[in-house]
Amino acid sequence: MHAPSAGPAWPSSAEPRDSLRPCRCPFRRDHWSHASPPRFGWSPFARSRRSRARPRSYCSSYRRRSRHSRAHRAPALPPPPHPRRPPPSTPQEVARPRRPPRLRVIRNTPRQRPRRRLQARRSTSCRHRRWHRPSSRPRATRRGAWTPDPPRPRPRSAISRSPRGFRAEPSNLRSIRSRGCGLFSASPSRPSRSSSGGGFARPSRDTRKVTERLALIDSNSLIYRAFFAVPPLTTTKGELANATFGFASILLKSLEQVTPQHIAAAFDLPVPTFRREMEPTYKATRKPMPDDLRPQFERCKQLLEAFGIPMYSLPGFEADDVIGALARQAEAKGLETIIVSGDLDPLQLVTPLIKLMTTRQGFQNTVIYDEEMIRQRYGLRPDQMVDFKALKGDATDNIPGVPGVGEKTAAKLIAEHKNLEGVYADLGGYTPRLRESLAANKDQVLRSRELATIVTDLPVTLELDRTRRTTYDRAAVLELFRDLEFRSLVPRLPPADQNLAAPAPTVTTQMVPRGGQMQLGLEPAPAVAPPVETALVADVDADKVATELRELGAFAIHADMDTSGRHPLLVGLGLAVGDRAWYVPTPDGVPGPIAELLLDETVAKTAHDAKTARRALRRAGADVRGLSMDTMIASYLVNASRRYHALEDLAAERLKLEVPALPVPDRKDPYRTATLDERLVRAGAGAVAAARLGEQFSAELERLNLERLYRDVELPLVDVLVEMEEAGIAVDTGYLRSLGEEFAREVARIEQEAFAVVGHEFGLNSPKQLQSLLFEELKLPRGRRTGTGFSTDATVLEELRGAHPVIEKILEYREIEKLRSTYAEGLGGLVDPETRRVHTTFEQTVAATGRLSSRAPNLQNIPIRTPLGRRIRRAFVAGSTDRVLVAADYSQIELRVLAHVSQDPALLDAFRSGADIHRRTAAAGFGVSESAVTREQRDVAKMLNFGIIYGMSDFGLAWRMQMPREEAQRFIDEYFKRYGQVRRYVLETKAFCVEQGYVETLLGRRRYIPDMTSRVNAVRNAAERMAINMPIQGTAADIMKIAMARVHRALHDSDLHARVLLQVHDELVAEVPRLEVERMARLLGDEMSGAYELDVPLVVDVRTGPNWDEMQRLEVTATANA
Repeated sequence: MHAPSAGPAWPSSAEPRDSLRPCRCPFRRDHWSHASPPRFGWSPFARSRRSRARPRSYCSSYRRRSRHSRAHRAPALPPPPHPRRPPPSTPQEVARPRRPPRLRVIRNTPRQRPRRRLQARRSTSCRHRRWHRPSSRPRATRRGAWTPDPPRPRPRSAISRSPRGFRAEPSNLRSIRSRGCGLFSASPSRPSRSSSGGGFARPSRDTRKVTERLALIDSNSLIYRAFFAVPPLTTTKGELANATFGFASILLKSLEQVTPQHIAAAFDLPVPTFRREMEPTYKATRKPMPDDLRPQFERCKQLLEAFGIPMYSLPGFEADDVIGALARQAEAKGLETIIVSGDLDPLQLVTPLIKLMTTRQGFQNTVIYDEEMIRQRYGLRPDQMVDFKALKGDATDNIPGVPGVGEKTAAKLIAEHKNLEGVYADLGGYTPRLRESLAANKDQVLRSRELATIVTDLPVTLELDRTRRTTYDRAAVLELFRDLEFRSLVPRLPPADQNLAAPAPTVTTQMVPRGGQMQLGLEPAPAVAPPVETALVADVDADKVATELRELGAFAIHADMDTSGRHPLLVGLGLAVGDRAWYVPTPDGVPGPIAELLLDETVAKTAHDAKTARRALRRAGADVRGLSMDTMIASYLVNASRRYHALEDLAAERLKLEVPALPVPDRKDPYRTATLDERLVRAGAGAVAAARLGEQFSAELERLNLERLYRDVELPLVDVLVEMEEAGIAVDTGYLRSLGEEFAREVARIEQEAFAVVGHEFGLNSPKQLQSLLFEELKLPRGRRTGTGFSTDATVLEELRGAHPVIEKILEYREIEKLRSTYAEGLGGLVDPETRRVHTTFEQTVAATGRLSSRAPNLQNIPIRTPLGRRIRRAFVAGSTDRVLVAADYSQIELRVLAHVSQDPALLDAFRSGADIHRRTAAAGFGVSESAVTREQRDVAKMLNFGIIYGMSDFGLAWRMQMPREEAQRFIDEYFKRYGQVRRYVLETKAFCVEQGYVETLLGRRRYIPDMTSRVNAVRNAAERMAINMPIQGTAADIMKIAMARVHRALHDSDLHARVLLQVHDELVAEVPRLEVERMARLLGDEMSGAYELDVPLVVDVRTGPNWDEMQRLEVTATANA
C-alpha cells in the first residue's frame, strides 16, 4: 500500500516536470495534468468544439471529449504510482463518493424528436480512467492486458430511475455505456426504444421471463378490415386481391414484429351463433359479404396452409370466442400470447401474459395493447372493458348502449364505480338526464354486456405440437404471391430454414411505424430447369466462338452492365445458343471477332431490353445489328397491363429457370462487388433465358396477331430511342438558376399572403396542418378520408375553390413550389457534365396504352397550359448558336382517330373541310351560329370533345367547367344528338370489352381490362373509361411511333445534319442547323402526316425557335392524305 501524503505528490521522474502542473479540476485536485496533452490517433469524442476549447491546465479526463494517452493507462493491480495522480493520501479520500452529474433537458434540432439528454457540469465531468473503470472485461493495450479496479460505490441518482423501474435515460449516453464507464453502469431496467423512433416504450408490467410466445390471428376481422381499407387491387388476370394483400401484409408484419414460436388462426363459420339466437338484432345492420370478398377468404386460407398455420373454428361461436379460449389455455401453460386483430373487441382478454396487436389508421400502422396501454387510453382495467362497451354500445355489432353515453362518459362511470353494478347503485349522483337514461335502459345494458363478453370456456384444445412453427412451404407461398402479383411482399418473407424455436424476445407496448414496402423484383421460383453451364471466353477463344455462332445463324445475348451511373457501362457479354452459354469479359472492350459478329445482320440476335444493352455496347465501341427478338418488348405486347417485364420474373414464371441477381453493397458490406464467377453465372443464365423466351414469345405474337405490330412499329423504334437518349437536349442552367430564385420569391410572397388571409402562420406543405386549418378552423366541407385524415390533395382543393380565399393561395403555392423544386432546381442536377445536356430515358414498355414515357427527368409532366409551365420549357435550348429547335406535333390526332373509328358523318365532314371542330361543337351545343360562339363556349366544347375520349361524365364536365350538373348533362345530350355514331362507338366498345376481356387499337395492340365486370362501381367505372379511351389513345401512339421510325430513316437517307431529341405526347422536337430548317420542316410534315392512312387528314404543325417555348409557326404544314 502506498504511503499517505499531505498533498498532491510530484509525478514520477519519467515525466518532465515542466510539462505537468497540478490539475485545476474542481472535482479532483490531487492529480496532475499535461500542459499540452498529446493526441494519439482519432477519437470519436474529439469532435466537440467545446472540448477543444478547454483550458490546457485541466487534465485530459476533465476535457470531456478527449481520450487519455495510451502511455498513461493504469497497469494491472497492484498499481504503481500513477504518473498523473498520486495515490490517495487518506482513508476518507479513498471512500469519497463521487458527485452525480447534473441533468438538464436539451432540445434537439427541429428535424429530430425532442429527447432527454444528459450534460454534466464542468466541475463534475472528470472521467479519469484510473478511477472510472470501463468494465470488468480486460482491455488490451500496447503494454499488455490489465484488469480494472473494482468499481467504487456511488449514490444512485434520483433522476436515473422512475418509480416504476423505468430508466429515463437519454440515448446519447449509450455510447458512453458501451465503453463501460462505471459512472453509467448498465441496468436490467433499461427500456428498449420504440421502433417508430420516438421516446421510450414502457415495459410490460409482467416481468416474468417468457420462453415461448403464441400468436393468434383473428382472420375474419383482419380480412374484412383489409377489404375496406386497402384500395382495390386487381391482378392482370382480373382477380380482385386487396383483402388478400392486406391480410398477407399484416400476417408478415406479425411474424416479424411478434416473432412467435407458436401461431394459429381462427375463423367464423357461416352458421348462426349463440349471440344471434339470444338477440336477433345482433349484427343485423351489417351488409351481406360482398361478392368480391368471398373468393379472397379462400385465398387467405391458402396462404395460411402454405405457411403451415393451423385454423380453428367452432359452430355457434365466433372467432373471438375461439381466440379467447385458446389464449386462456396458453396463459395457463405459461405462454405469452399476442392476439392479432382488426378491432378492439379482444381488449377484455388482456392480462400480463396476453396482449392485443391491432391495426389503426387505415391498415398501415399497428399498436400493441397491454394493461398499461389500456389504462393510458381508457383509464380502465382490461376486465372493465366489457362493462365499458355495454354502456357506450357498439354500432359495428349493433350492440345498443345507453343513449347519450359516449366513450368518455362510459369510461368515467366505470372508472369511478368499478363495474355496472356500482354504476346502478349510485344513480342519485348523476344529472337528471343521465340518471333517467341509465334507469330506462338497465335491462338493455345488462343484455349488451352479455353480448359483448367473449366466451373463453369452449371445447377447443390448444395443441402446441400443431401450432409450433418449424419450417413452411416457401415454394407454395412464392407461387401464391406470383399468381396474385404480390411483388412487394416477397422480400418480407422469413427464411424457410429460420430458427423458429429460439427464445422469444420481449414484446413491449409500442407503436409500429408505417412500413415502406420495397418495390423489388419477384423472387424466382425454385429452379426446375438444370443450372446453366457457362464457359469463360478469353481472347484466344473469341474467334472460335464467333465462328461457331455465325454458322448456327442465331444466338442470344445478355449484356452484363453497371447501371449505377448516368449511362450504362458494359462489364461483360453473355452469349447463348440453346443450353450452351459463354461469357465474354470486356474490361478492354468487346473482342474484335465478337464485335464483328454483333454487327453481322445475317445472324439473328435475341436480347432482353435491347435498347439499354445497345447503349452500353455503343459506349464500349460496339453495336448490335440484326436484332430479331426483344423479349421485354414481346412480353409488353402480350400483356401490356403487366407492371414489370424483368428477365428474372419471366424466366422464373415461364421457364422455371433462375437468373441469379448480382450482389449489391449494403450496410453490412458497403464495398461488396460481384465476382467474376457471379457475373459469369448471371450472364450465362440471362442469355439462355432470353433464347428460350424468344422462342415462346415468337409463337405467342403470331397467335395473338401481334407480329405486324412488333415488326413494323415496336422493333424499329429501338434504333430511334437509342440515338435520342444518346443525343440528349441542352439546358440553359443559368436561366434555371434565375428562374428558381424568382420562384422562391414568389413562394415566399404567396406564403405571407396566405398567412394574412387566415390571420396566422401555418405549414402550406403540411397535410396535417392543412387538415386542421381547412376542416376544423374554417369548417370547410370535407372530402374523402385517407389513412392520416381527410385528404387535402389537388382534387379536393379544386372542389373547394371559391369556398375561401386561402384555397387559391394554397393551389398557387403548390404549382410554383412544384415547378421550383422539380424543374428549376432539379433539372440542373441532371445535366451530364461531359455533354452538358440532359439525357432522359424513354420507356417503351410501361404505359398500357402504347404511349412512350420518360424518366430522369420525366419530360411528359412539364406543364404547357399555364404561363409558368411554359417558362420551364424555355430552359430547353439548342446546343449551339448555329442551331435551332424545330418542333412538329399532330393537330387533334385523337379526335381524328375518333372520327375514323366511329365513322360519324359530322366529325368526318368537320375534319375533311378543315373546320374548327370545337367551334362547331359549341355552336351545336349552345344553339348559336359558329360565328357567334364565344371563347368560353368554345372552351366548354373543347373540354367535352376531349372528355368523351376519356369517358367523362356529366359530373366530371360540371366540375371542370364550374357549371351546374344539369347543364352539363344537357350539353352532353346535345353532343350525342349531333354525333350519334360516337355514342354507338362508346356502347359497342364497352360491350366488346365485357365479352372479350380486352380492347385493341387499329394496329392490333391489346389491353386486357378485367375490371369491366367488377361489382365495385368505382372500379367498374374506371375500367369503362379505360376501355373507351385505349383504342383511340393507343392508335394515336402507334401512329406516332410509326412516324418516328419514318423520320429516322428519312434523316439517315438524307444529307441533313439534324437529329431528333425528344418525343412528348404528340410532338417531336429536333435540333437543326439554321440553314436546314425549311428542309427539316418539310421532312417532318411529310413523314408524320403519311405515317398512317385515316379517313380524315393527319395535319402536322411545325414550329421553330431558339428554345422550346419561344417558337414561331412555319407555313409548311403538310398533309399526306385527305
